Order: sequence, then C-alpha cells, then structure tokens
Amino acid sequence: MVVAPELSSALREALSAHAEIAVSYLFGSRARGDAREDSDIDIGLVFRRGGDAPESRERIAVQVAADVTRATGVERVDVVDLEEQGPIFCHRVLSEGERIHEADAARRVDFESDVLMRAFDFRPTYELATQGKVSALRRWLRRKHDPGAALVQAGRAEGEPR
Repeated sequence: MVVAPELSSALREALSAHAEIAVSYLFGSRARGDAREDSDIDIGLVFRRGGDAPESRERIAVQVAADVTRATGVERVDVVDLEEQGPIFCHRVLSEGERIHEADAARRVDFESDVLMRAFDFRPTYELATQGKVSALRRWLRRKHDPGAALVQAGRAEGEPR
C-alpha cells in the first residue's frame, strides 16, 4: 500500500477533529496505490464505544466527508460506518487498506479481532455462495450461447416432448 504522505497527513488532520471516531481506515484505489486523478477517497470509520445513535453516526460521516473534501480538494469522498458492514467487506478493508487515524487503541484491537473472527467463520459460507453463483452463471452462459446443449443437459434431446 502506497499512500502519498500529503494525503495521509491531510486525512489525519481532518479525522482527528472528530472525538467520536476511535479509528479510521483509507481503503480502495487510494490505499492500493492505483488511483486515477478522478478516483474517490474511501474512508471506513469505527466509532468509540458509547453507542451513538445511527442518525448521529450518519451526521458525523457526512461531516467527515465534508472535512476530507476541504482538506484534500477531492470532491468524491465515500465514508462508511464499518460496524454496519459485513465481515468480508471489513476484512478486505483491514487487509487492503491503511489505518490513517487512531484515537482509541483498545477499541481498534476489539474491532479488528472481531472482524477477523467473523470473517474466518463466514469465509466458507461466502466461498460456497460465490462458487454457486459462478457455476450458475456458467450454466446460464452455456444455455444462452447453445440452447440445444441445455436441452441435452436436462436429459432430453432437442425436440423431445417434456
């Protein structure tokens, strides 16, 4: 992950102004180092314990997006509450992203260990579901490009009654 130092610095400055945020991550193309000039900035947030209402978290996320835009000059900023995302998405953020701000190390460790446990527990189900979708797509493509093959696969020769 190669994040430009000036971007990291601008993001840290924008995020450190929000006491409600325990830890934040940069992810997506800017974290991977393959961003284009028009790429957005993707930020994932983990809030401090204390149970801010969802509306409050949404308000903070909107404010963070505005602050990041102001600090970086990038108009397209996506901010997500990582605690509202699934385990595979969060695992991807942790493994491919970069932590850019940390105000509560204990909260970060709790969040990251929970994500890892849930992702490893869920991965077999995810892979099974994904493989099922890939297999279904392959079958659909075969039928689309060779309708006669679909009838033979179904146990009937073309033109046979059902």
